[in-house]
Amino acid sequence: MGDKAAYLEQFKALMPPGEAWRTETGSALSALLSVFAAEFAKIDARALDLLNEADPRSTLELLTEWEKAVGLPDPCIGTPTNLNERRALVHQRLTSRGGQSVAFFSEIAEKLGYDIRIDEHRPFTCGLSECGGTDQCGEPEIRFWWHVAVLGAKVVWFECGVSICPDPMAKLEIGAELICIFTRLKPAHTHLTFGVEEAA
Repeated sequence: MGDKAAYLEQFKALMPPGEAWRTETGSALSALLSVFAAEFAKIDARALDLLNEADPRSTLELLTEWEKAVGLPDPCIGTPTNLNERRALVHQRLTSRGGQSVAFFSEIAEKLGYDIRIDEHRPFTCGLSECGGTDQCGEPEIRFWWHVAVLGAKVVWFECGVSICPDPMAKLEIGAELICIFTRLKPAHTHLTFGVEEAA
């Protein structure tokens, strides 16, 4: 219902008939019922607000609780200052399925604004490997090492209406948050190295 006038009409309709229960506008009983109607309309409106708060993409009042529930702020990337970015990060945490593939880690890097290349190492195996191929001579344990090459630094530009003084006009980032996130998400039995290369 939600409307104060609708609640008032409903209360009046539920009153017993008779001269003692005069509900026309201006009567004392009508004024009393109007107070009740206002409160019921408020409760109704708050219940509708709760529907918005139940979805992290539209939450406002419960955003902090949503962030606590999914383990934010992230120690690797901190807390975004923009409301929509905060909502998107909560939604991403709730819907993320995880993974251990090259595509999974490449997608994370892309969302953070980095172009990367992932190299997986394989030991040279007689009868399977070819001369001039990508397999490497070394111990069999080399198969548990992988390397992430960050192809050029990410440039974060000063944005009017978003950035504030004394923010720099441009800032180069070479992947500190990327290293933190990849180290946390990598398969436990693997070893990971990072490097920065010039973009082609």
